[in-house]
Amino acid sequence: MAARKTLEIKNHFPAQSWTLAAPVEQLTEIYGEGWYQDLALFVEQYGDEARKPGFDFPVSSENLFIMVEKIPFVTFPNEPDTLPNSVLSDRTYQYYRSSAGRASLEYEALRMCKAYSRLHSGSSKIYYEDKELIVYHFTQSPLDSQET
Repeated sequence: MAARKTLEIKNHFPAQSWTLAAPVEQLTEIYGEGWYQDLALFVEQYGDEARKPGFDFPVSSENLFIMVEKIPFVTFPNEPDTLPNSVLSDRTYQYYRSSAGRASLEYEALRMCKAYSRLHSGSSKIYYEDKELIVYHFTQSPLDSQET
């Protein structure tokens, strides 16, 4: 469903008028049509800030979509028993390939979105929700090109 909703956003909103903060799997689906933010980096940068009144996500588009997996996507049928340290310290593995890491990331993303929604109820809505996925849609004034 994440892929379907990503493509739907791509087809329903004008090019470059939206930003998608999502797991890395969604980047290839929107490349060249909208802006992309890595969900893990987005949560690291703005997770605490989103809980503060007056904070707006610093994106250069009017529409911000944040894709949160309520049931995290499993990339391995069974987690490997041993991995080299270089893999364990890799951000992609930590946040997207490790089941525990992905679950933690998605939990923090959900907390961030709920907090931001409470403080920005007039410009926040749920674009899509089912038992596995929720896509938040936040509208805001885009940053001026001088500010980015």
